[in-house]
Amino acid sequence: MFGWRLVATGLCFFMVSGWCLAKNYSDGVTSSVLHSDCQIFPQFWPERKSVARFTAIDLKTQHLACFEAGRLVRVCDISAAKKGYDDLIGDWSVIRKSKDAVSSIWKDDEGNPFAMPWAVAIGGGYWIHQGALPGYPASHGCIRMRAANAKWYFNWSRWGDKGCSFQDYTKKI
Repeated sequence: MFGWRLVATGLCFFMVSGWCLAKNYSDGVTSSVLHSDCQIFPQFWPERKSVARFTAIDLKTQHLACFEAGRLVRVCDISAAKKGYDDLIGDWSVIRKSKDAVSSIWKDDEGNPFAMPWAVAIGGGYWIHQGALPGYPASHGCIRMRAANAKWYFNWSRWGDKGCSFQDYTKKI
């Protein structure tokens, strides 16, 4: 094991000969997986070591990473904006939190305001919240996460925390 430690969907990934091996954690998915190409975020981000909590979102790979003092503490799979809708790109801050927010714009199939449990507002009408993850970008612009990850992120994040959404984290744009 070397170099990278990722925590995604409740699983801890370790790089072993170019493959990722997952270890289960109590708050996440209960089955182990093995797959390649999961070197998305570094285990340590030196430029963020003076920041208590920082969130990075990679829209290309559909992942969100949480850092504490530059150290990677969790990576979650997400579903961001589908084609025809925009994601928030660039720097942002946590400006509001609500355990049971509802959309002021979008409706569900029955015409009710769309539920956004464990919601963290990051500006411009964009939220990070619990929602369906079909395996591809499918939201109207918000960042959707699985229930366990959304609850964890809601409890971990603080008002004023900084973050950045990248089209492609590896290119930092």
